[in-house]
Amino acid sequence: MRKINLIASVLMLAALTACSGKSNLEPPTPLVEFKPSIKILKSWSVDTGKSATKKFIILSPALDGDRVFTAGISGRISAYSLKEGKKLWSVNSEYQITGAVGLGPDRLYIGTKNAKVVAYDKKDGKQLWKSRVTSEILTAPVSRGGLVIVQTVDGRIHGLSARNGERLWVRNWSVPALSLRGTSRPLFVRNMIFSGLANGKVVAIDARSGRVLREFVVAYPQGNNEIDRLVDVDASPIIIGTKLIAAGYRGNIIAVDLKDGRLLWKKKASVYTGMDGDRDNVYLTDDTGHVMALQHNTGAIVWVQKKLQARRLNPPVVMDDYIAIGDLKGYVHLLSREDGRFMGRIKVSGSPIQSRMLVQDDVLYVSDQGGKLTALRIN
Repeated sequence: MRKINLIASVLMLAALTACSGKSNLEPPTPLVEFKPSIKILKSWSVDTGKSATKKFIILSPALDGDRVFTAGISGRISAYSLKEGKKLWSVNSEYQITGAVGLGPDRLYIGTKNAKVVAYDKKDGKQLWKSRVTSEILTAPVSRGGLVIVQTVDGRIHGLSARNGERLWVRNWSVPALSLRGTSRPLFVRNMIFSGLANGKVVAIDARSGRVLREFVVAYPQGNNEIDRLVDVDASPIIIGTKLIAAGYRGNIIAVDLKDGRLLWKKKASVYTGMDGDRDNVYLTDDTGHVMALQHNTGAIVWVQKKLQARRLNPPVVMDDYIAIGDLKGYVHLLSREDGRFMGRIKVSGSPIQSRMLVQDDVLYVSDQGGKLTALRIN
């Protein structure tokens, strides 16, 4: 089993140096000029500890009440106030963090390169326990109801005790010879867990027992070689109303009725970063850098914004009347939810923005690969 990076390997044929010595990788589309309809302001910005751009590790912060928690690959874990970005506490752990940050009622959780899940007290960063799983963790653990759920790169999903890290159950699936560098973050829905797999499926698991309840096919492997047959569901599923929405690389986006598991609709798509939704639409970026809005009841396309092509976009998030998206050059773009037109833009830093941005109380929190956390608001 090999976990590879999309840009470095999925597109390797395009990125290989040609005989002329020049790369064939598509360059980012130049930014278009437009008249902003809104003004985006920086409220504060702090250095939280560098991520690892070259190792393709994406460490997402987490919001909890009036605090935001962050982690860096070198092991630094910190808590900041949302109001002004004041550091509340910071600890330097001994771990190379590759999956962060997961939250429970009174604890936070990180995953490591050497297959450990570690729990910390949210009040002061004191380490409470550590537990070994089977392989590297590339996404944040999730916690609810006394459980911690972790997906590892070897195709396993682990259920641990939130009290002491004891392993309660583990389920595993075969991993194709080639898959994307990343894993879907498990999603809790009532007493079930949904998560995407490297074989192109989404699985539903009973959270208490680990029993597999259902599997949904998002993408079918096709082709005569490993690159052509590569499918993966790294984008975490989302819930809109009573529907589960899931999307895969080189596959489909599908909507499933949570009550009976019935497939409601599917549409061809190639998605690997993530999605967001509201009462009308689901919003996504495909592997070309096109941003789309689809009706979540039917899958019909509402609009497509193509002017951010090849800018390596992060998952879109809904913010009031806008869709916020970050790119590889450190820009944050705000698009209209109604039709996808550009409404505002701000350069946050010179580092790529790859992790999911967070929204609370009309403030957008942006974490870049250089370790800068920035709070933005609309004027």
